[in-house]
Amino acid sequence: MGWYEDVNDEYAVPNTYRVHESKKLYAKWEAKEEYAHGKMTGNQLENIMNNTLPLAFRLRPQTLQDVIGQKHLLGEDGFLYQSVKTHTLFSIIFFGPPGSGKTTIAEAYAKSMGVKYIKLNAVTSNKKDLEEAIKECLMFDESIIIMDEVH
Repeated sequence: MGWYEDVNDEYAVPNTYRVHESKKLYAKWEAKEEYAHGKMTGNQLENIMNNTLPLAFRLRPQTLQDVIGQKHLLGEDGFLYQSVKTHTLFSIIFFGPPGSGKTTIAEAYAKSMGVKYIKLNAVTSNKKDLEEAIKECLMFDESIIIMDEVH
């Protein structure tokens, strides 16, 4: 197996890994194009997108019932559980150390509520991205914007 090394790269990465990642990206792009032209259903697109995601993303909890722990939020007395049960949306700020499940719980909450949600990253998104997300969310009766990595 050959290795890819570049002056700008901090680490050497196997060529086969880069080829595999390129094929996955191309498959995603091709699937989005077919969906845009009506050659594929939304479920088919979602299956392709999920199958090309890293394992950690594929195993991430999809609903609040899938999340283990955080009983003070997700247990029968927890406010997120009650929010889903009564279908009441409200603003939430999650904070805590990296890896504690903030983003996972936010996405699981949005999916459990069954509403349109848009995920943005404060590090890579700009004001225009946020404005576009707000405009898109205004087209729905209920929607959630998840802003990740706010420092």
